[in-house]
Amino acid sequence: MWNIENERATWSAGEVLAEVNLRDPQEGISRIKIGGQEIAGRLLAPCDLTNETPLLEAYQRGNDLVVTYEAAGDRTVRTQIYWRVLPGLAEGVVGFEIILSVQTDLLDSQPLTTISTQLSEGAAYRGTETSEGELSFDRYFQGSSATVATLVRGTEFSLLEQVHPTDYFGQVMLEDTGRVTIDRRVFPEGLEKGVIRRARFQAFLMPRSGDVESAKQLFAAFDEAAPPLTT
Repeated sequence: MWNIENERATWSAGEVLAEVNLRDPQEGISRIKIGGQEIAGRLLAPCDLTNETPLLEAYQRGNDLVVTYEAAGDRTVRTQIYWRVLPGLAEGVVGFEIILSVQTDLLDSQPLTTISTQLSEGAAYRGTETSEGELSFDRYFQGSSATVATLVRGTEFSLLEQVHPTDYFGQVMLEDTGRVTIDRRVFPEGLEKGVIRRARFQAFLMPRSGDVESAKQLFAAFDEAAPPLTT
């Protein structure tokens, strides 16, 4: 479960360790260890929230870490984040989800938000839905089209990063000397007072062996899933 201390939240369960810096949310989920092996990088990081964004509240509820950030400066929307550890996965698979909600007290605001995931080692493959509704992966190359799912294949672990298809707006993916960065954008339209918008992203770490089949199954489950409960 999550433990909050000194403005840091730490997840510890079984062989999985992870951390969120509540005062600097753009670090995302980091310092991840699985069975004692460190995964170098960050997962599901809201890049538009910095260490200058006012932290309103943070608390733990089951597998959820719930954090609210106040509007400040050029970012005129209040942002609530559920960082969630996903239960009931196959052996060896570790899953995280971020549910992002934005609202404003103004008549019009611009809530555009970027969620970033980065691994320091791996090769990126873009996921494309086939005519049968399944997911196939082909090697990413600079300038290739963006998709709702990306598989980053490492030496021992692979990462599946995905956004729910109904929330997808845009993506920038970079691969440089083995480091892969995936930046996804949501909420492109203006936001009015009294309206709440939400978006969901997931990241799964899994053994390299059998990763493509695991990724297909995880994407299918995400695509068919009902909207999550956040209250």
